[in-house]
Amino acid sequence: TAFSPVTGCGCVMCVSPQSPTRIEVLLGQRLSTQFPGLDIQPQYRIGQYRADFAVPVLGLTFEADGEYWHSSPEAVAHCDKRDAFMHAQGWQVVRYNEREILSW
Repeated sequence: TAFSPVTGCGCVMCVSPQSPTRIEVLLGQRLSTQFPGLDIQPQYRIGQYRADFAVPVLGLTFEADGEYWHSSPEAVAHCDKRDAFMHAQGWQVVRYNEREILSW
């Protein structure tokens, strides 16, 4: 998919990013508690993608993978492509699935 500064990679989350999901809120709270004082930025643009949370000074992203958006084979392939892009840009990606986040 072609990149656009307005629509990102073209996926539904880039085209119309919505309010944070429940698991994004929970992950953000957990990160803030675990790493107080660290500059954790939500919905951080990296190239054509948006990381749920990023710590630019560390080159680290955190993703909250909800079952609805991340369970189909197409979504998995998209996430793999996205992760490869981020790695190529020097970022490390940490993914948490919905069950992990809800069990905290």
